This record gives sequence, structure tokens and C-alpha cells, in this order.
Amino acid sequence: MWLDEAHVHIGKEGYKLLIDLWIVRGYIHRGIPPERWELDPVYFQDVWRNALRDIPGWIGFKRLTLSSEDRALLERSLKEAARGIGY
Repeated sequence: MWLDEAHVHIGKEGYKLLIDLWIVRGYIHRGIPPERWELDPVYFQDVWRNALRDIPGWIGFKRLTLSSEDRALLERSLKEAARGIGY
């Protein structure tokens, strides 16, 4: 998640939507296809599709491909999370 993706004046429902979008994008960043999503794939595919239709200008849609720097950060973060560091 990048700081500019969440609007300060967003309500509770809007923030819940953002969390769902970040979950889907996390799967995309890790190259996990929908049929292997651990959470409800149908729900999350619907959320993503509806958001593309309803809020196509969300800046998070422009970050579907990670830079090499962001990819390295993601990989380090996943390794740390797997070891329980920082939680």
C-alpha cells in the first residue's frame, strides 16, 4: 500500500473497499492466480471488477506492476512476515 492510495476523508465502507483492493493487488503482485486465492476468490474478483468500473481513476490501479525496488521490498517483507519479525 502507498500512502497516496487512501483518501483522508474516506468513510468506513470506503476503507473496507480499499482493504479488499489491496488484498487483490497483493495476490497480483505475488503472481497468484484467482483459483489459488486463499480467501473467497469470487467475492474478491467481483470487488476488483466493480472497482475498475466504479472508480477507474484509483491510483492503486496504476501499481499493478512493481518496480525492482518495490519488488525487493515486497520479498523482504514477506520473508520477515513468514519468520514473525515485526509482528
